[in-house]
Amino acid sequence: MIKQHIEIFYKVGEYRLKNTKICVGLLTYCPSNNPQKFSVLKKTVDSLSLLKECCEGVYIYVWDNNSSSETKEYLKSKDLFDSYYMSEKNYYDVGAMHFLAEKAKSLNSPYAIHVEDDMCFYNKDFLNDSFLFMEKNKDCGALRVTKYEYDKMPKYDKLSNYPLKDHANAMRHLNWITKESLTWQGPQKFGKNIFYKNNWHWTNFPSVCRTEILDTILPKTDCSPLNKFEGIMMKNYDKLNLSVGVLDGGATTHLANTTTEASMRFKFCSSNNKPLSHTFESVDYNKLSKQIQFFLRD
Repeated sequence: MIKQHIEIFYKVGEYRLKNTKICVGLLTYCPSNNPQKFSVLKKTVDSLSLLKECCEGVYIYVWDNNSSSETKEYLKSKDLFDSYYMSEKNYYDVGAMHFLAEKAKSLNSPYAIHVEDDMCFYNKDFLNDSFLFMEKNKDCGALRVTKYEYDKMPKYDKLSNYPLKDHANAMRHLNWITKESLTWQGPQKFGKNIFYKNNWHWTNFPSVCRTEILDTILPKTDCSPLNKFEGIMMKNYDKLNLSVGVLDGGATTHLANTTTEASMRFKFCSSNNKPLSHTFESVDYNKLSKQIQFFLRD
């Protein structure tokens, strides 16, 4: 039965269906034997309060992939969240992102953002300016808000030899699907923030995404999580011939280094001694869809 695998909690009087500008979905997973991960998760949750402080119409919920009882109780104790979804089955990022698209649509939210539990927000002024950028740049389907400094590109290039490289936020400086070099446009200033746009590929790291675009690029089929899942979304995004926005300076940073216990993605791979793409079983899309619809019934 679907029902036995789900707990749903709503804050009384704050289940908002109107005037939502952005739906923020936090994905959490913390087992009982990982205190370092739990500490990072708490920092992530605390930083999310910035989003509601700086902007109206922000709906934040948590999707938990069957964490420890201590973690679940902690999450349910936080007034920050407008709703809570606790699953007894771990659907990894596949479940969380499919649910984000459906939840955002149910709220009539034009924008959505996927956040994982090792991220920390630090820019309290980015959301309203980001909406302005997206409204003026209809060719952008998503806006990257992970930490990035335009005038320090080598610092964030995975393949560079920059001595002070930001390994936690580094990325490949090309379109991973077409293998084309990045072609930049900008700057554009909105409010207190500077924005650029280019031909980057899609990434599941935090992006302010148009809800209809997120829904379009999600694979509606059985799919392995993480690399394979994100890779399909990259290909689907590329087919739309859309640009990608980039917030100069970013708004959020990774707290968990790839070599620490706080990064569950890399912990799973190292413990299994397998490539990331071969570490996880495929998520059954039909079963996931049934659980998502159960989530959304109330």
